[in-house]
Amino acid sequence: MKDVSCGTFHTVALKRDGTVVAWGWNGLGQTDVPAGLNHVRAIAAGDGHTVALKDDGTVVAWGDNSQGETTVPAGLSGVRAIAAGYRYTAALKDDGTVVAWGDNSQGQTSVPAGLNNVRAISIGTLYTVALKRDGTVVAWGWNETGQANVPAGLHNAMGVAAGAHFTMALKSNYEFGGLLGPVNAPPVVNTLEAGVAVPVRFSLGGDQGSDIFAGNYPRSRMVACRADARTDELEQAATVDHSSLKYDAAGKVYTYFWKTDPTWSGQCRRLALRFADGIERTALFQFR
Repeated sequence: MKDVSCGTFHTVALKRDGTVVAWGWNGLGQTDVPAGLNHVRAIAAGDGHTVALKDDGTVVAWGDNSQGETTVPAGLSGVRAIAAGYRYTAALKDDGTVVAWGDNSQGQTSVPAGLNNVRAISIGTLYTVALKRDGTVVAWGWNETGQANVPAGLHNAMGVAAGAHFTMALKSNYEFGGLLGPVNAPPVVNTLEAGVAVPVRFSLGGDQGSDIFAGNYPRSRMVACRADARTDELEQAATVDHSSLKYDAAGKVYTYFWKTDPTWSGQCRRLALRFADGIERTALFQFR
């Protein structure tokens, strides 16, 4: 077995060969796995319905459809995670946005406008929780016991779980203290000559060792330059031959020396520092 999920009265299991097995109460067809269903990579059991995420990023659902919870939105694709609750379903897409459908009696499928950069979702009883890539949390839907009232100032969260009437967040041991300069945090765009090395300084609440970044990070990608962006000239550069990381024990500060490419002249780029806890910090640059 690769995974298992439990609904109110039924259980669903995902086998390593990508097929699905379900058992338990079947009064709503929630254990009637569609014939020929395969290439499944994730499963979720709701109150009376079941959802499967396929390798191609599409979603299949079956069982109770009294509130449209198994009516997958037409054309839905590029999904990387799913969650099933009491008569509704949510999906997290590859682009970091969330789609939800089914019962909306408490606003649980009314995804907040502009919500993006989401890395994980969790469904409670008639409310939904999203963990953003920057370690902040957003919640919406039923809030009778304050389960959707995210504590003010909550940050550095690396996991979330929604229950019937309460929510929990797992915080990271990395206490990110912000970019310490000379690099400015977004929305400010740092301007500089292409090819120089940028000292990106930050703190994590002490010495966390040298393996602080996720695999293949830090990395940058080209983004559109905005004429109305607020800019600030980078006032300090470093002299290094390649990108590297150093820790100053006295100041308890990390410095990532980012060696930029001379061919980036005329480009704008977003540098992403994704840490081992999955939380991502970014900075914007415009090269000349």
